[in-house]
Amino acid sequence: MMEKLLIICVFVGIIHMIETLAYSVRLACLKTGKLVVALSLFNIIVILSRTANMVQAPLTGKLGDAVKSKEDLPVLLHQLQTILLAASIGTIVGALLLPSFVSIFPE
Repeated sequence: MMEKLLIICVFVGIIHMIETLAYSVRLACLKTGKLVVALSLFNIIVILSRTANMVQAPLTGKLGDAVKSKEDLPVLLHQLQTILLAASIGTIVGALLLPSFVSIFPE
């Protein structure tokens, strides 16, 4: 069960990091005046992120299905809080990498 939670947390962290970094593409392309390139790259990155989310969602759903009694609810709550923590960490990492990704995209 712990390895499933770790896999879900990794997926969620990467998904949130990618979605945050997708905005760096918009910023970089708007600075250069290439609006069409910005929209295209942004949409490609978001599609990849949402595809990864489709893999992660059934795994998270199985955590809720595993609850058999009221005694298992605190365990489920802890697992969901861990997933939210992974999402927050992914967003923070993405925000910290945002200036680097803005400078990576060429003019």
